[in-house]
Amino acid sequence: LNIEVSRFRLADLLSEVVELSAARAIQRGIKFCKDFKEGLPEIFGSDFLRLKSILINLLGNCIKYTFSGHIQLKLEYKEGVLQVEIKDSRYYSDNEKPPAEKPIGFEQDTSQSNDAHSLSLDNEESELGVLVSRKLIEILGPPDQMGMKLLLNKKEGVIFRFGIKDI
Repeated sequence: LNIEVSRFRLADLLSEVVELSAARAIQRGIKFCKDFKEGLPEIFGSDFLRLKSILINLLGNCIKYTFSGHIQLKLEYKEGVLQVEIKDSRYYSDNEKPPAEKPIGFEQDTSQSNDAHSLSLDNEESELGVLVSRKLIEILGPPDQMGMKLLLNKKEGVIFRFGIKDI
């Protein structure tokens, strides 16, 4: 993959991502929430187009598979890393299984409690956008964070967590 690092206004990138994603969520009757913590840098160094693609792909995945409720984009800047959390509110009761058409392949980590399962991506069942995003996060993220974390909580939905280093 060819990565083109540049310095850009983070607010410009976020404005484009929020505008597109919020419009798609509203069309589906889903509330779009953003939680941007104080201290986000004005200028950020990364691959603008790749970072935009990651955010749009993962938000789009959440919008596609959430039928009511909300989507949340949460950002915080800590120690030179943009910490990102994308969360949806898809809900499954204890007697309910996720629909057959699911966004990604889930693999339960039995070391976790029943309420919150750690998930890993299964290449054969995953959507291309999520797989590409995962690969880009591995490249753009800090080496100590090991890519993207993906959690499924039956009562709270799907959560994508990752960091993007400021170069």
